Amino acid sequence: MEEVKLRVLNLCLRAGSMGSKFIFIVFIAKYLTLYETGLYGLFASTVAFSMLLLGGEFYTYSQREILGAEKKKWGQLIKNQVSANGLLYLIILPLQLIVFALGFLPYELLLLYFLLLVGEHIAQEINRLLITFQRQLAASFVLFFRLGAWCWVSIGLFLYSEEYQSISTVLWCWLFGTMTAILIGFYYVRQEVPSGLRGPIKIEWIKKGYKVALKFLLATLGYKAIMTFDRYAIEVIGGEELLAVYVVYISLAMAINSVLVPTVFSFVYPKLVAAFKKNQLAEYRKYVRELLVSVLTIGGGVALLIGLSAPFTFELIDKEVYKEHIFYLWLLLLMSFLYSLSMVPHYVLYAKGRDSKVLFSHLAGLIVFLAGGGASCMTKNVDYIFYTLILSMA
Repeated sequence: MEEVKLRVLNLCLRAGSMGSKFIFIVFIAKYLTLYETGLYGLFASTVAFSMLLLGGEFYTYSQREILGAEKKKWGQLIKNQVSANGLLYLIILPLQLIVFALGFLPYELLLLYFLLLVGEHIAQEINRLLITFQRQLAASFVLFFRLGAWCWVSIGLFLYSEEYQSISTVLWCWLFGTMTAILIGFYYVRQEVPSGLRGPIKIEWIKKGYKVALKFLLATLGYKAIMTFDRYAIEVIGGEELLAVYVVYISLAMAINSVLVPTVFSFVYPKLVAAFKKNQLAEYRKYVRELLVSVLTIGGGVALLIGLSAPFTFELIDKEVYKEHIFYLWLLLLMSFLYSLSMVPHYVLYAKGRDSKVLFSHLAGLIVFLAGGGASCMTKNVDYIFYTLILSMA
C-alpha cells in the first residue's frame, strides 16, 4: 500500500508537470507568432541535444555503480562523476558557439542558451541521482519546478500584458524554474549523502566510466539526433508554419513517455537492475513483465486520450493551421508509443550489461531516419519525415 500511495503521489506531481506544460504549449501556440513558436521548438530541442554531449551519458556508468555499492560510498562515486562531467564541460561548452555561428539559433539568445544548457544538465543529473536513490517522489517534486511551475509564471505574464508575449519571457521563466529545481534538488541529495562528496578522485574509475558511457552516448545521440534534426528538416521542407505545428504536436505526443517515466520506469527499472545483479531471476522476470504490460496499457491509453481530445484543444488556440494537419498528430502519437515500448528491451539489455546491443539498435534507428529524411528533402514531401520517424522507433 505504501508503494501504491507513493506511485499515486508521484503520478499527481508528474501529471501536474505535464498538465502545466500542456496548457503552456496551448498558450504559446495561441499568443506567440508562428515564427516564435517554431523558434522555441528549435531552441528546446538544441538544448536537449547539447545536454547529451555535455553529460556524455556518464550517468549510465555511475548509476549502475551506485546501485551496486554501499550507501557510505555514494559520496565518493558522485564526486568522481562530477569530476568526469567537469572535464566534458571544458570541451563541449566552447564548441556550442558553432550553433550560433552556423545560424541555427540567433545570437540574441546566446546568453540564455548557455545558462539553460548548464542549468538543465545539472537539474537533470540531480533528478537521475534521486531516482537512483529510489527517492522518486523527491525527483518528481524537483521535476515539477523544472518542467511545470515556471510555465504558470510565463502564462501569468502573457495574460498580464502583451508586452510579455514573447519568446524572451518564456526562456527567462524557464531559467527561473531550472534554478529553483537545482536548489530544491541539492537539498534532497544532501539528505542522502550527509557526509558530502568525500574521498579521492579515482582516475582509473573515470577512464572506465568514459569507455562504458561512450556506447550509451553514441546510442542516445542516435535518438537525440532524430528528435533534433526532425525539426530542422520540417522547417526546411515545410516552412515556418508547419514547424510551429510540429512543435506543438510533438510536445503533445511525447507526453506518453512523460507519463510512463514517473509511474512505471522510475519505480521498476532500478529494481530490475538490482534484481539481475543479485541473480534474483524470478524477481527480475516479474519486473520485465510489469514494464511491458504497463507500457501497453498506460501508454496506449494516454495516446488515445491525447488524440481524441486534441481537436477540442485546438479549438481553444483558434488558429486554423493547428487543426488542418491533425493526421500528423496521430502519426507522432504512434511514434511516441513505439519509442516507449522500445525502452523495455533497452532496460533489459542495460541490466545485463549488453551495452553494444543498445548502441546498435539506436544507430539503426538513426540510419533509417537519415535515409527517410534524405528522401523527404529530395522529393520535398514532408510526409516521409513522419513515416520515417515511426520506422526509426519500430
